[in-house]
Amino acid sequence: MKLYVEKRDTYAVVDTLARMRRSQCEPDEHTWAQLMESFARDGGKNSLENCRRIMRRMEAVGQKPNVYHWNNLLEATAVNTGDMELMQRVYDEMLDKRIRPNSATQAILVGSYCKYGGRAGLEVSEGIIERLKSISQHLDLTARRAPRTTLSPALFAPIFKSQGPRLPLDQVQEVFDGYINSTASIGGSPAEPDLVMLTALLEVYRHHNDIHAVHRVWTAIKTHADTASRSFRAASEGTTEFVVPGNRFLLCRPFSEYMVALATADQLDELDKVWDQLSQEGYDFDCENWNTRIRICLKRKKHIVWAFRACEEVLMDGWETKLRFKRKKIKNPPKVVRERGINRKLVDRIFWPIEADLLDIEPPPMAEREKAGNPEFYPFQLTLLAFIKLRRELLLGTSIVDSSGRQRPGPEVWERLKQAFPRIVRAMYLHLKRLNKRQQRSHGVFVEEFQDSTERNRASATKIEERLGGSV
Repeated sequence: MKLYVEKRDTYAVVDTLARMRRSQCEPDEHTWAQLMESFARDGGKNSLENCRRIMRRMEAVGQKPNVYHWNNLLEATAVNTGDMELMQRVYDEMLDKRIRPNSATQAILVGSYCKYGGRAGLEVSEGIIERLKSISQHLDLTARRAPRTTLSPALFAPIFKSQGPRLPLDQVQEVFDGYINSTASIGGSPAEPDLVMLTALLEVYRHHNDIHAVHRVWTAIKTHADTASRSFRAASEGTTEFVVPGNRFLLCRPFSEYMVALATADQLDELDKVWDQLSQEGYDFDCENWNTRIRICLKRKKHIVWAFRACEEVLMDGWETKLRFKRKKIKNPPKVVRERGINRKLVDRIFWPIEADLLDIEPPPMAEREKAGNPEFYPFQLTLLAFIKLRRELLLGTSIVDSSGRQRPGPEVWERLKQAFPRIVRAMYLHLKRLNKRQQRSHGVFVEEFQDSTERNRASATKIEERLGGSV
C-alpha cells in the first residue's frame, strides 16, 4: 500500500485495502494513516470529507487517531481547499483533542501559510517559527534526527523561498545563516542545512542572478548528496564507488535550478560538463531535468541534434502513450448514450472496490484517476513550444553552426531534422493546432510568410487594379 501511496494511485490504495479486509486482515492505525495520506495528496474535492469519515470509522472501532492522522487531515485541508481559516480551525480542533503537534505538523502549517496565505500568511509563518524558537528545550519524540531538541531546517525553507527574492543580495546569506543557527537557541546545536534548505538558497541566488553564489551552493549540494548516496562495492581490481539506487534521483530538483542559472549566465559548456559528470557517477535525471535541458539547447541553438535525439529516445514514447490514452475518451458520445444520462458517480462506483461499512468513501474525480496513469517521461507543453519556435526561426532564415564549425542555412537544417524525427514533428503539429489563431501566427510559420513582402504587395495591387479596371 505504501508503494501505491508514493505512486499517487488512490484507486490502487483503496483496492489494496479492500483485498486486505476480504482476507480477514483488519486495518490498524498505520493502514488508516496511509489511506488518509493518499486522499490528502490526490483525493480531489472529496478528500477532506473522506479523511473525516476514516477518522470517524477509527473511533467507531476503538482506534484513536494520532498526530499522523491529524497531519494528513491538515494537509488535505490545505492542498484541496486552500482555505487557511478552515485549516486553522482543524488545527484548533486537533489541540482540543489533546494531540501534541510534531515537527511535521509545524512544517505543514508553515508551508501552507507561505503558499496559500499571501503576505499575511508569510507573517503568520514567521510567527510560528519565532514561537518555536522561544520554547526552551523543545522536544519532539517523533523526530528521526538527533538531537530531538533541534528544529528541522525544512521548517525554514518555505519562508526563505518566499522572502529571499525580496531581500537585498548582501543579506541573503545572513538571513539563511540566521535560520540555521537559530536552532541553537532552543537547546540544540546549529543545524546542518539539508538539501531542501540548500535548494531554496540556490533558487534565491538564481533569482538574483548571482552565478558565483550559485556555483558555491551547488558545490555544497553535490557534497551533501555524495555523502548521503555514495557507497562502495568490491571489484576484481579493487573497490569502486557507486550511487545507492534509492538516491539516484536525489539531485533532480536542485539540478534543474542549476541548469537554468547556468543557461542565464551563458555557461553552457559548464552545463554539459556537469550533466556528463552526474551521468557517469550514477545519478539519474527525471522528466523535469530532460525537458529543461532540451529547452535550453533549443533556445540557445546549441546541441540541437542532441536535443531532438534526446526527445525522440527518452520522451516521445511517453507522449504517444498520453495521446493514445486521451484519444480513447469519448468526447462526443452518440445520442442514445446522452439520452440515458449516465451518472458519472455510478460509473466511478463500478470501479471503486470498497465495502459498505467504510461509510461509502467517495472516489476521487475521474481526472485524478487518469493522472495516476501518466508515463514517467514525456515532453512538457513548454518543450513542444520551444520546438515550434525553433522551427519558425529556422524557416525564417536563421543559420546554424554545426559540430564541424560550418554555417548552414536554417531551412536546410529544418528539412533534415524534419525527415530524421517525424514523431517530434507530429507532436509539434498537434500542439500547434490546439493554440488559438493569434498564438499560431505568433509561433508558427505559414506559407505566406515565406513570400517576400514586396511581391505580396505587388500581387495585391494587381488584383485591385483588375477589379477597378485601371491602374492603382
